[in-house]
Amino acid sequence: MKKEKSILLEYLGNVPHIRVLEYFIENYLWDASIEDITFGSGLARNTVKKILRDMLKVELIKQTRTVGRAKMFQLNRKNPTTEKLFQMTKSLVLSETEKLVKKSC
Repeated sequence: MKKEKSILLEYLGNVPHIRVLEYFIENYLWDASIEDITFGSGLARNTVKKILRDMLKVELIKQTRTVGRAKMFQLNRKNPTTEKLFQMTKSLVLSETEKLVKKSC
């Protein structure tokens, strides 16, 4: 079954960095392993590892803990840029939801 394109991917493009960012925004309450992110984003493990390095450099995400040999990562909500991306995504979702509600009435 094909996953429906999210609002974030629709607006910013279906590129690997955005797919990983989308995964973190959708799962912002929990930390995730590389395996979780690979499965959730549908990307190759090596691609996810490279993107995580990029996101760690600019502090969009943070490493939270290590479970066995698995490093766990989470959206860094203390970073102002990350918070703006998070709020923008919420705003897009609300806007699209309002459009759908108006259409159905």
